[in-house]
Amino acid sequence: MPRGPVAARKMVVTVFNLLKTSEPVPPFNQYFASEQNMDMQQRRFYRYWLDSWSHGQALDVQGNISYLFCYVYTVLACPPEKAASELDRLTRNYHQEAKFIEYCRVWLSDCYVLMGE
Repeated sequence: MPRGPVAARKMVVTVFNLLKTSEPVPPFNQYFASEQNMDMQQRRFYRYWLDSWSHGQALDVQGNISYLFCYVYTVLACPPEKAASELDRLTRNYHQEAKFIEYCRVWLSDCYVLMGE
């Protein structure tokens, strides 16, 4: 499999074109989600989602909240101030994903305790 910036760009373009045609998000429902649990199509979408998120765009995961949990597990490893900021941003952008929001609010509360607030 080709690697490097050109291959990565082609992968992002491929996923973008897939999403532009209103194709559904690849299903991903996994407890304790991680990239290791993803197949190639799921990983492509996740990396596209991550790139979009890092550029300020929240893509619809169409109920596949395991993608969001996968990201959140990396966020929880950050210092509480940074984690709280990301958790707040996630809750604002994914308010329609009720189960995900429940967990985020608990973790956000934990961050505030750790920050002494």
